[in-house]
Amino acid sequence: MKWVLKSIKLLVAITVIAFGLSFIVKAQIGQSALTGFVSNIGLIGGWTQGTLLLFLNLLFIAGQWVLLRDRFKLVHVFQIGLTFAYSPIVDYFIYSLPLGRLDAGAFYGCRILVLLIGVAIMAFGVGLMMTLNFVMMPYEGFCFVLAEKLNKPFGSMRRYTDYLFMIGSVVLMLAFSLPNTTLREGTVLFAVLMGTFNNFMISKLKASAWPTWLTS
Repeated sequence: MKWVLKSIKLLVAITVIAFGLSFIVKAQIGQSALTGFVSNIGLIGGWTQGTLLLFLNLLFIAGQWVLLRDRFKLVHVFQIGLTFAYSPIVDYFIYSLPLGRLDAGAFYGCRILVLLIGVAIMAFGVGLMMTLNFVMMPYEGFCFVLAEKLNKPFGSMRRYTDYLFMIGSVVLMLAFSLPNTTLREGTVLFAVLMGTFNNFMISKLKASAWPTWLTS
């Protein structure tokens, strides 16, 4: 029963993350390394961002299984359910919900504001997820396992993989003459502010009833 309640709370967390992501996407001044890469592939093939995140996250889970083998546990399997739940929520907020289709407008200041709102909402959702101490997102889970395998700090491994996705975005934009809306100043703002916002949200949520509410 405790796992069911934690799963419901996890669903709340990823819904908040997806909602924040929709603001960042619509600001069109840069995204995270991973979602920016996914957006560029979507522009080439006409796929939705949620669909591409689904397949990419399944690859991250498969990568964890290859690296862990006998140490691949039920908590890792839960990432599969998390992935199938997260992807359609992302598509809903970006393509269907009116607020998810928020137009940042022609004013640059408005775009910055929309991006900052998105980062704050997303950081809150990540804080909700992290303080549950339950299941990681597949990308973070893969980076964590890879860092453990290579005996590297998690932060460094996450940064290196982000660099690879950034390079991938540059290659795609040059090869297919794509407009650069994914790897811009918003990417830098996201990288700088996300950690700060996360630390603030996590510290507040740890002191709240959220981690143990309904599951203690």
